[in-house]
Amino acid sequence: MAGAITITSMTDFKDQTGDLVLVNPSTTDRPYGHWSVPSWFRGNDQVFYEACARINNTSNNDIIYIASSTSFPSISIAWDGSTYTFDSSKNRKNINRILITNASNFPVGNDYKSPLRRKAITSVANYTVTVQNVSGNKYFLNGMQQASITVMAGDPITFTQSNSSNATHPIGIYTNSSKSVQVTDGVTSTGTAGTNGLVKFVPTTPGTYSYQCINHAGMGGTITVL
Repeated sequence: MAGAITITSMTDFKDQTGDLVLVNPSTTDRPYGHWSVPSWFRGNDQVFYEACARINNTSNNDIIYIASSTSFPSISIAWDGSTYTFDSSKNRKNINRILITNASNFPVGNDYKSPLRRKAITSVANYTVTVQNVSGNKYFLNGMQQASITVMAGDPITFTQSNSSNATHPIGIYTNSSKSVQVTDGVTSTGTAGTNGLVKFVPTTPGTYSYQCINHAGMGGTITVL
């Protein structure tokens, strides 16, 4: 079950529902031995310290760390089963950084810097692809039909096409859904769709792209790069 959560302090939440759950700082192992002053790594292993709240997503084992310049930040987080939306209420205050990770060793994961107002980001852009006939063949990413993908520039997107339903439907990356121009920079394809196919796209330029079947029209969806 998806849901939404609003941070009003480092230890209190209101309107908490669904899969997003506050991890109590007083009863939970803290990353790198810190909670109120966690380490945030960046270039050349520099470290700086901020107040930090942690939210667990019980549906996919994501860990979300919210770093703030005060103990009383304000931000709303919504989870629809595949995508996080931050601050759709436009009430963000004192939020410095957001880290989403599947790993308990704190620095591992995608580090999204503010501002994040009204932007949606996908937690982990690794997709198992299947093909189903829904008024024509359509891609399903992790079970979601023609899912939209949103990532930051430089974050990899991986499409695993080993399921037999992918046969004759290899994924390509294009500038739009009409497949006007195929994107080759940052795209690697290995194996054969339907057996061991794997497509990886590492976008470096913000913009809108489309993943589509190389052989057929109208099967894919949108990739937004922030």
